[in-house]
Amino acid sequence: VSLILGVDQKNIRDSLFALPVDELRRALSVLDRLLPDVVVRIGVVYISRPDEDEASVLSHREGSRSFSAFLHHLGSFVKLSKKLYGNTYSGGLDISGRNIDGEFMLRWQEPGLQSVFHVTTLMPNNEKSGGARWKKRHIGNDHVNIVWVEYGELEIPVDTLLRSQFNSIHIMVAPLGARYFRVLVKINRPEHMHGEYVGPLIPGVVYIFDYENMSHVASMVRQTAVHASTACVRSMPHWYERYQQIVRLNQRGKDSFVPQI
Repeated sequence: VSLILGVDQKNIRDSLFALPVDELRRALSVLDRLLPDVVVRIGVVYISRPDEDEASVLSHREGSRSFSAFLHHLGSFVKLSKKLYGNTYSGGLDISGRNIDGEFMLRWQEPGLQSVFHVTTLMPNNEKSGGARWKKRHIGNDHVNIVWVEYGELEIPVDTLLRSQFNSIHIMVAPLGARYFRVLVKINRPEHMHGEYVGPLIPGVVYIFDYENMSHVASMVRQTAVHASTACVRSMPHWYERYQQIVRLNQRGKDSFVPQI
């Protein structure tokens, strides 16, 4: 903190302890909820047949072996629980331990970045909570969705199949025979993109990959999804929000500090 604010530790200690205890606790509680990393949430949808509607697509609880392999290369499975509270981003998924959004989530973390994938097959079909459409409160709010189409078609109207005010970018992944699969990035709503799109996969280009390169391809899909998502978000980065909260906290402490003579 002292390096961020450009002041020595004694001045910070004096200013912080000058705050009333309740105010200090509230301020630190807000600070704890502001992650220092860039956080991204991305949808992952599994479509098995060409005749499926929204309810059918969202109701899948498992996918093919190829889809499962793709997920394992896309990120790591982490159990949803209260232990995640703190510096672990959950992407809005329930961490109460009641398995409202499933038992596990798929996530990826690297220095300065935390990504959570809202995978429809990992979420339960809770009829008390609106059936499979309950999942849409996550998928429907993601700017970027990775869509695995098991029957191999790339040109399907995802925006009409899964209606949402977002659905900005779709990364289509489709098997091609027993050995290959294709990837296509489709910008569905260019008006949602406020930043620069940096790839690495180029929109409108159909890529063909060998299954043996699944790990490499999953990495490129993940990078593309992260970059596309950040290009669609206009909000302030979390690390800057955290920095501003520290600055405000230090200033309030200075205003309350009475030097002892």
